[in-house]
Amino acid sequence: MNESTGVIIQGTKSGLVISLDDAIAMDELVSQLKSKLDKSGQFFANADVVFNLGEREIGEDELATLRDTASTAKGLQLTGIKAYSKSSLKIAEKLGLTAKELKHNNHVASKPIFSVPKRSSELTATFIRRTVRSGQVVESDGHLIVLGDANIGSEIAAAGDIIIFGALRGHAFAGANGRKQSIVAALHLAPVLLRIDEAVARCDDKKSNSQKAEFAFIENGNIVIDDWTNKNRLSIIDPDFK
Repeated sequence: MNESTGVIIQGTKSGLVISLDDAIAMDELVSQLKSKLDKSGQFFANADVVFNLGEREIGEDELATLRDTASTAKGLQLTGIKAYSKSSLKIAEKLGLTAKELKHNNHVASKPIFSVPKRSSELTATFIRRTVRSGQVVESDGHLIVLGDANIGSEIAAAGDIIIFGALRGHAFAGANGRKQSIVAALHLAPVLLRIDEAVARCDDKKSNSQKAEFAFIENGNIVIDDWTNKNRLSIIDPDFK
């Protein structure tokens, strides 16, 4: 199994929700969780977190292991769980955590905050002519172009590039199907959360005060931001860029 498939990390206003695949062995799940957090840099450091356990029936020692793994890796504070299993909910309460029972008509354990579209050799573009407001989610299985702002609290995702003819202040996830050469560009680039493929950038680290158009891309495994005037660098990232 791909090391990232069993652990899905979602950003929310109150912290993180980490959905954990309920169909894989606990040892493998712990390994994937540690690997995912180790690769995130300081992006998720010291955040509050809720585990979505799906159908998994978890023991006290197993939940404690997951909690300690998250805490050791990034100082995450486990505050609660979501689960279908009543026994898992009781274990969480025993450990002093909040416990929310999931309903089968609202199962989100395997669905991330940004859905992952299928690969396509040639991506089309989705054009949005409006401001994306707080609480709204816009997704594209190709490139995404927004003529307007993406406000704080908004979530936009694309299999390819994300281009904002306005200010980007919300969450952005480009290259959602593993396209590492994807970019995120905006007239004002100030996202709360920025992700390209598996690379993530902490908002405090990457938020820019520049009044120039900028773009973000992956270089040596990290997200880098540059002025759009230096877009010739894109030919190095993607040889097909003209």
